[in-house]
Amino acid sequence: MAYQTREQIRQQKENEAMENYLYNWYDEGKLKINYHSAKGYSYQMKELKMKRLVDWDFNTKTGKPKYPVQQYHSSLINMNGLNVQDYNAHRDNEIHRLHSRLTSLQKECRNFVSYDNTELASIDISNSQPYLMCLLFNPLFWQQDSNIPLNFYSLPANIQNRFSPDLINKVKEYVGELDAEEVKYYRWNASNGIMYEYIMERAKSIGLTLTRKKAKEMMLTVFFSKNKFFYQKGAELKRMFNMLHPSIYGLIKLIKSNNHADFACLLQAVESTIILNKCC
Repeated sequence: MAYQTREQIRQQKENEAMENYLYNWYDEGKLKINYHSAKGYSYQMKELKMKRLVDWDFNTKTGKPKYPVQQYHSSLINMNGLNVQDYNAHRDNEIHRLHSRLTSLQKECRNFVSYDNTELASIDISNSQPYLMCLLFNPLFWQQDSNIPLNFYSLPANIQNRFSPDLINKVKEYVGELDAEEVKYYRWNASNGIMYEYIMERAKSIGLTLTRKKAKEMMLTVFFSKNKFFYQKGAELKRMFNMLHPSIYGLIKLIKSNNHADFACLLQAVESTIILNKCC
């Protein structure tokens, strides 16, 4: 039989109350989509992308383009769900994000969604993943007894269990030796929301022309691809990032040393904890 501490019981009750609040917006049944307009738009986008490979979206997890026909059929599933108010809202057990037909819907198609007959607005965190990584530079984040609002040990247990005590000790030691000027420069770009523009500008110096979208895709590759993906085609920005921020790249590489997915899970759990458990 598994026993829970008072703190675990309190946290569970707090999470249940919080999640009821989040699901309430779906339970009211006021989220709707202009189905026929959204379907027509999605179909036209699919047709255009099939004619122009350059417009295909990029999957940062697989390192491959997303097939437009498959994207279209996925959109139809989500649009159908929204149309019949089957929102499929749930939090996953891995990184604790909130998923639904709305969050899975293609970004452009969300323009056809309304809530209680009112248009929706989207608020985003500029260069969110590079920005949130700044938290990992703080030695207090990795200390169990630290008094900062969010540290490693306040994240869900399954995230903590991904990291061995030995790796945590190595990360603590490494963070304490990060290049101060390098971290300061990185923080300035990330905190001002211009990390991708900075990457675009630096790419020009080595003869690469990047759009902001492409810079974001390639930056996520730096964060989430395997360590061994470095000298292959498509890893140009990864090598450039290592050149610009060698000690920070070393931290990313160290966190991914046991499993390359650990870094992605850590950052995404930090994001979901801040947004869903704190802000909401």
